Amino acid sequence: MNCHDAQKLTSRFINDNLSYQETEEYIKHLSNCPECKEELNIQYLVEVGMLRLEDASNFNLNKEISDKIKAATSKSRRIKLLIALDHLVKLIIMIGMLAISVYWLIQ
Repeated sequence: MNCHDAQKLTSRFINDNLSYQETEEYIKHLSNCPECKEELNIQYLVEVGMLRLEDASNFNLNKEISDKIKAATSKSRRIKLLIALDHLVKLIIMIGMLAISVYWLIQ
């Protein structure tokens, strides 16, 4: 992913509207690109921080963004695990069906 692609995804990331694949690629890019990380900070401040300031609630930009990235990474990993488990279950079912078919052919 390049910076242009990442910047187009920033608002969707803030609003939790990325697929798990997009999230993985976006976070990977952020970890290697301080410019895009700064762009995330700015957009997060504009989209979320301004509302918090209007509500006069406490706001820690760096902690919230860090927590958001950690939560998104964790969610992406869980989804990947569920997809892998889905593939494993399908494989087990196919092997079971094959075994039953072979059993019936032998009988």
